Amino acid sequence: MFLFLWLSSFLSLPVAMSFALAFGCNPYTIILTGLFHYDLLHIFFIIISSYALSHALTNPKPVGPDLFFAGALWGLSALVRPVALILPFFAFFIFWYRFRPFWMSITKATIVFTIGMVVVIAPYTLRNYVLTKRFIPVNAQAGAAFWGVTVAKADRDPNHFRWWNIWDSDGMQIFQKITKHSQYSYTDYIAHNLELEDEFAKQAIQNLSRQPNIFVYNFIQNVLTFNVDINSVFIKAFQFIQDPNKKIDKRWFVVGNPQEFHSSASANMFRGFIYLLTVLSAVGVGLALRKRDPTLLVPGCVYVCLCIAHAITGMDLMYYYIKVPFLFVFSAYFVNEMSSKFIQLPASERRVSLASALNVLVILLGVGLSIAVL
Repeated sequence: MFLFLWLSSFLSLPVAMSFALAFGCNPYTIILTGLFHYDLLHIFFIIISSYALSHALTNPKPVGPDLFFAGALWGLSALVRPVALILPFFAFFIFWYRFRPFWMSITKATIVFTIGMVVVIAPYTLRNYVLTKRFIPVNAQAGAAFWGVTVAKADRDPNHFRWWNIWDSDGMQIFQKITKHSQYSYTDYIAHNLELEDEFAKQAIQNLSRQPNIFVYNFIQNVLTFNVDINSVFIKAFQFIQDPNKKIDKRWFVVGNPQEFHSSASANMFRGFIYLLTVLSAVGVGLALRKRDPTLLVPGCVYVCLCIAHAITGMDLMYYYIKVPFLFVFSAYFVNEMSSKFIQLPASERRVSLASALNVLVILLGVGLSIAVL
């Protein structure tokens, strides 16, 4: 619903409805509802927060309660996952583009937006300080996350947990050193969380100094996999467990293990659907840049923010969900543009026909794949 409201604020109603429907009804979104994970909650806050920020920019005044409210919503998103903590830097660019050349307006907008985020996050930060006597905005995990992209090369592999390989080969040594226990235990990790964070951060700095090429390699790989790949194995896993006698084997998701537990037909079709959206998104973003159209300013900057956040902290099996709503936004923009005069085809009727065909195709693929999978 909120994706539809966001899309309908800058696209035609038929296109907004089609892409919102395809987003909500495709098998990937539906399967996420069955996970005991934060994916859908985070998607919800990302969509509603982006919508609120886009709406705030329609106000001719640079500072207002709507901008503060947008910042507060992004603060909630950061509490679900702290990858949005660096968003104020990208919000500054948004406000610079929107209010240039008035630097006072740009500065005020950035400050108000950031204060909105801080007000929501501050109680949690204060609670962390009371418990630890340290400044921890959301969670004490940054050191381990950054260490993960500095210790060893990790190739693109969206359908396996890359973290397990890194942890088993290098992370357990640090765990054993700090906890004095030979076997991993989640309760032990929590009990020694701050000590482990300090050691991981220390090791990360040493790794970055000794082998900066590892970080550069992983940064590039994370950017590539964030933009190109999807964890389509979720489709296979969902279909497999429809038989109550079948159970998921954790080893299937370890890097190097084949995932032949179920037919790949539906998973491959879904991956093709994502590839189609990726191509349409790339063309849509290219059109917006060529036209200098600010329509995609907010989703574009948020997308880049999330991409960089994952590039410097790791991109793994459970994180691909975060890009999916943006693919629908960028693709919808392109389809909407197909009926404009910007695209030089022989006749406007052909442009409209092509746009309509893409509209129908996205719905058929999104809903049709769900029927096939579910």
